[in-house]
Amino acid sequence: MRYLLIICLFVLASCASQNNSLNKADESSSSKTARSNTAKVGQTLSKGLKLVSSSKSPMRASLPDQGSGISYRFEVELETNEQIDFTKAWIRGKCYPVVMKRMMPEQVGTPTKRGEKLVLYVYHYDKLPMNKSVTMYDDKPPFSYSGEGLISYEVEGEVSYLQVKKIPYAKS
Repeated sequence: MRYLLIICLFVLASCASQNNSLNKADESSSSKTARSNTAKVGQTLSKGLKLVSSSKSPMRASLPDQGSGISYRFEVELETNEQIDFTKAWIRGKCYPVVMKRMMPEQVGTPTKRGEKLVLYVYHYDKLPMNKSVTMYDDKPPFSYSGEGLISYEVEGEVSYLQVKKIPYAKS
């Protein structure tokens, strides 16, 4: 639990220090050729990361003062051994912090590696929970994107983006 808290604090600190003067990049298709043709100099789309699945589900607390909204879940697979720091996510144009969780508890506190799967969570609150601080951002997306989401992250000191075309409701 302590390592999870440290990871969350690191992600939040990374978000707070994120420079607002990000370079612009255009949308691309999933092929590497299209990515290299549409990304602007200094920006990469989906470097070192592959989207495995995405879903959203309603959050309804048992007590009214515990908040409600939508929970977004993204499963990603690492394509690099380099450290990846997730900074922000834009869903339908609104900016949110990203919470990263490792798939296996024994992986917490160890370096990430190629082929490992991570789960990223983004929480949208319609009603904020009482007695809990929630980080909110007013940042605009760094470029125009199609689809429902855009996840910003850093790998090897370079800002990269993972575009999410569709976020379906989780099957119950």
